[in-house]
Amino acid sequence: SKTIELTDDAFKTNSLPFNSVLHLEKSYFFPKNMLIKELATVKEQFLEKILRERAILSAIKHYEVMHKEIVHFDKGNKIPYAGRVFDKDEITNLVDASLDFWLTNGRYSDEFEEKFARFLGVKYCSLCNSGSSANLLAFMALTSYKLGERRIKRGDEVITVAAGFPTTVAPIIQYGAIPIFVDISIPTYNIDCSQLE
Repeated sequence: SKTIELTDDAFKTNSLPFNSVLHLEKSYFFPKNMLIKELATVKEQFLEKILRERAILSAIKHYEVMHKEIVHFDKGNKIPYAGRVFDKDEITNLVDASLDFWLTNGRYSDEFEEKFARFLGVKYCSLCNSGSSANLLAFMALTSYKLGERRIKRGDEVITVAAGFPTTVAPIIQYGAIPIFVDISIPTYNIDCSQLE
């Protein structure tokens, strides 16, 4: 970072003492009488781009000071199933999307849906606001008449995990099916497949 001081003498010729470019990484001290004159105008689009970049860079710096932790995982370490896991890329996208004031679905979610569908080799992909909503939609799809005899109907028994989140069970009950609980295996905490029969 460099500081350049501009004196009154520099403006007697009515031009800047350099190539009329103000570099954003430098600080400038203008004489008081120059501040009443118009030094330059920039298009709103360019100004928005600069302000957006500054906001994102500030957010990244904040992340590096306040949140950056280097975590090394070894075999046997516990990994939390939930919590804030993010890096500078998430901070960048969060601030960028917020500056567009897209607080729900926007260009980032559209891009993700398109790329994720391509990754899965399917035609469509729709994001949900939560895993709970995703469970509900997935179960609802299993009750579709388009599945014919294979669809889940009221009174059908549905095997599910005994040690799971309530929203795994809620859709089963909502659609009138009966949850049948199977215990978990340790240390995976997933359903114990040996008990399915």
